[in-house]
Amino acid sequence: MTNTCEAFLMDDPRKAYEHIDKHAVVVDLYGSSAFGHDLYVWDEGYRNLLYCPLCDAYILKQRSEYHGMEDDDYYTDYFPVSGSKEAAELNLYLDGYAIEQKFPRRYLMKTNHRFSWSPHPKEGPDGETAASESLPEDDDAHP
Repeated sequence: MTNTCEAFLMDDPRKAYEHIDKHAVVVDLYGSSAFGHDLYVWDEGYRNLLYCPLCDAYILKQRSEYHGMEDDDYYTDYFPVSGSKEAAELNLYLDGYAIEQKFPRRYLMKTNHRFSWSPHPKEGPDGETAASESLPEDDDAHP
């Protein structure tokens, strides 16, 4: 069983973001595309793997930007993951839009300084990773 960052167990999404912003550090940069698909939604963006040392837990961050006519909109999602293997599987199989639709656990959304939870249930990991719950098995395709 892996740890879940306590941010994902909080009721208030703003406080959850403050916890991540204060404690989490970037441990891997995935860039803007992988395996032929974008790792963001809209016009540009990227994914990073974060680590919260306070909780001994990992978070996959997806940042997206929409280029509007007058102002740009910014979207950042924070997904609780078991570690770099699950993050790599998510990068392999899910583009920016698909991860938002298929991620099986509740995740944090930040849109233009507004915070909310995804519509998924408030549960931590149950021992299964998101990748094994929702993605095809393909041992040869893992990075």
